[in-house]
Amino acid sequence: MAMTKTTKIVLVVGTILVLAGVGAYFYFRKKPQKTIPTPIPEPNVLQDAFDNLNFDFGKSTIRQSSFPALDKLAQTLVEAKNWKIDIDGHTDDKGSDSYNQKLSQDRANAVKSYLVSKGVVADKITATGYGETKPIVKNDSDANRERNRRVEFKITKPNNEVITIKA
Repeated sequence: MAMTKTTKIVLVVGTILVLAGVGAYFYFRKKPQKTIPTPIPEPNVLQDAFDNLNFDFGKSTIRQSSFPALDKLAQTLVEAKNWKIDIDGHTDDKGSDSYNQKLSQDRANAVKSYLVSKGVVADKITATGYGETKPIVKNDSDANRERNRRVEFKITKPNNEVITIKA
């Protein structure tokens, strides 16, 4: 069967259109974008959490006013899955050694429990109570005792960079 001139033209034009369509497809299709990881904010939220972390006197109950800052810290830790955090509880010298040890541990545990309740992986958090054994100033005034009643945060990044927030 011989092709007519019209059939040849239709085949050539059809082939050109198919090739143009395939070429246009490859030319205009979206090229895969390189994904740039979202930078995890430096933990200035750590300072906010520290500055706004308050407990009732003699108790390990976190005051509700502390929740917004701890929520920001929790969100940062959820996003930074490979960061680890140490929470260290401290007290002043009022009360017995055993009472202060327990109170400082209970406060560190309360912060850990709160962060875990907000989605932070528990294995990434260490909570330790030191009681009155590591004061940052002498316990010789009410103002100094207040400074010694604290919880400190230390974040360790995968590159072993350590960020510590203290009073």
